[in-house]
Amino acid sequence: MVNAAGGDAWADERSVHVPRENDVAARAIGAALAMEDAVRRSELDWLILRGGLFYGPGTGFDDDWFARARAGKLRLPGDGEDFVSLLHIADMAEATLAAITRWPSRQALIVADDRPARWREVFSYVASVCGAAEPEPGRRAGFPSFRVKNGRARQALAWAPFFADYRAGLVR
Repeated sequence: MVNAAGGDAWADERSVHVPRENDVAARAIGAALAMEDAVRRSELDWLILRGGLFYGPGTGFDDDWFARARAGKLRLPGDGEDFVSLLHIADMAEATLAAITRWPSRQALIVADDRPARWREVFSYVASVCGAAEPEPGRRAGFPSFRVKNGRARQALAWAPFFADYRAGLVR
């Protein structure tokens, strides 16, 4: 979530989220930026793929969402109005193969699905698929609203996500 802009704002590879000092995301974002910095300073040829929030088989995220919805325990991060940019792991695999093949050298690219959604939309969909009640507001997630564009990756990698949004990827 290095490129989170916060609120309803769109972010791209140039918009780096600067967390507040007490922001839960500060450590994670700081670590990711430090890692990227080390890669950039190396003498190696590099390419950085910044993925959205992964979901799909083996990630545990969607399985957990559906399990909590069925149990009546799925809660929104805060009021659910923040955005999340998701990415099915199969789409990350395809983007990685495209990156190896095309190798647009010395770039950082955002790899995410085409339609960021509000947490309320995603979790309402999950609850609906399970026949569960609408999720209630919960604790703040601690991460900023994460609404990113994938245009540079689409162009540089000649790639497009198979799962354009969570509705296509979260089919049960």
